[in-house]
Amino acid sequence: EWEELLRIAKAAIEYGVKLDGMALTSALHACQQLGLAEDALEYLELMKQLGDEDFPITRGRQRMGAKQKLHGPDAVAYRLAISACARAPGGHRWQDGIRLLNEMRTSKYKNCAPDVVAYTAAIAGCSEAGEYTSAMQ
Repeated sequence: EWEELLRIAKAAIEYGVKLDGMALTSALHACQQLGLAEDALEYLELMKQLGDEDFPITRGRQRMGAKQKLHGPDAVAYRLAISACARAPGGHRWQDGIRLLNEMRTSKYKNCAPDVVAYTAAIAGCSEAGEYTSAMQ
């Protein structure tokens, strides 16, 4: 199912459809489940464009648990991307997970402060890569 979701998302983008926040969050969730770090980073970048005038917002709909419209990545999006990096085969993307965690700390987007889930995902990525000293920082 996750592969099919990503296939549809990629096809929509190829046809010029601009995905909204809900669709991008779903794509990020699929990437997280499959450990597709590169794709997750691309979807997170698309989510950062949601506030731009030429890119649609979530059309007033809210995803479960969201407190406001998605005009850019929220903590959920960052956590999914960090987890995708942690789950990447061989732990080769752990540094991207740490970079995203640091990005959350300084993010201009609302509701992006890192929480225990984000830290745990980043630590898991470090652990998977054997970077135990990095996990302790």
